[in-house]
Order: sequence, then C-alpha cells, then structure tokens
Amino acid sequence: MTQQEFEQRTGIKSDVIYEIANGVYMEAGDMDKDAFCMDYKKHGDSILLSYFYKKCVALRKELRGMKEERQELVEFLLKQEDESDDIIFRNKAAELVGDKEVIRLKIENGWELDKEDKEYIKEHLL
Repeated sequence: MTQQEFEQRTGIKSDVIYEIANGVYMEAGDMDKDAFCMDYKKHGDSILLSYFYKKCVALRKELRGMKEERQELVEFLLKQEDESDDIIFRNKAAELVGDKEVIRLKIENGWELDKEDKEYIKEHLL
C-alpha cells in the first residue's frame, strides 16, 4: 500500500509510522487494505504487535541467511560430484533443493548431467 493510501485510510501522516505500518501490512499476506488500516488505527501502538513484527523481521533475515547457506552447500555438493563422479553428492543436493534446481545449477555452471538428471528431464519434458 502506498503512503498516500495509508494516510487516507488512517488519517495518520507520519513517514516513520507509515514505514512500520507498511512493513506490518506486507507481512499480513493478502489482508484487505481497509481492514488492515482500520485495525492499525486501533492497535498500531500495541507493544505486542511491535514485538511480533520485530520478531518476524528477525526470522525472515535468519531465513534468508539459511537459504544462502543452503545454496552454497548445494553448489559445493554438485561441484564435488562433478569432480568425483560420486552420485551421493548429487542425491544429497537434490534432497535439499530438488532435482529441477540441481539440473538448473548444473547447466548454469557447465557441469555434466548424469543419468538421474537425464531421466528427470525425460520424465518432465517429453
């Protein structure tokens, strides 16, 4: 929601409050703007709401970090498979991100596709 929409619906004209409210709104999923703004006018200064929003932001940051670590691990495993021809590395990578992502990464990095990759492609493309 834009700041103008927020101000029109709530009567609150503050850049700081809008930034916080918009962050909460974005975390609320597909909640109706009018319903959100009406509720925010009632509970926007809630200590509990503020606590949970901060917790949500921290957890999202942690999740992004974990996803980046997982991606690095998957790429490491696939590089190990490429260098050793040991399918165990490929299978572990596929457990983490799925066959489709494994194949995408292999193609992107110029790594050889193995029998499992080719079977997956045949099943899903042909």
